Amino acid sequence: MSTAVLENPGLGRKLSDFGQETSYIEDNCNQNGAISLIFSLKEEVGALAKVLRLFEENDVNLTHIESRPSRLKKDEYEFFTHLDKRSLPALTNIIKILRHDIGATVHELSRDKKKDTVPWFPRTIQELDRFANQIL
Repeated sequence: MSTAVLENPGLGRKLSDFGQETSYIEDNCNQNGAISLIFSLKEEVGALAKVLRLFEENDVNLTHIESRPSRLKKDEYEFFTHLDKRSLPALTNIIKILRHDIGATVHELSRDKKKDTVPWFPRTIQELDRFANQIL
């Protein structure tokens, strides 16, 4: 399984009153406390259907889903999902099933998470701008 790489789609620029673009980047991602998961699956018939059925059985509400071919392994696809924060109680069980029974590589992304197992580093100019705006 490959490691999924996050590209933040929630970045947008604000315009000032004069129509000039400012350096402030609005963070649209995770405003409602949503939890983000990235997982990768081998390309096979019904692979995504199994995962969606797992979410349904555990009453998990998906608010957003994106897919793309994996950059590291040609036979895998990466899925970026936003889950409603009311799905938090079932999340531990879902991640365990995804990793052990389905064989997916899973990464949990949340600003509220206390312990990160994978450090984050900015990979694009937009991510670096976002990081600078949050720190400064």
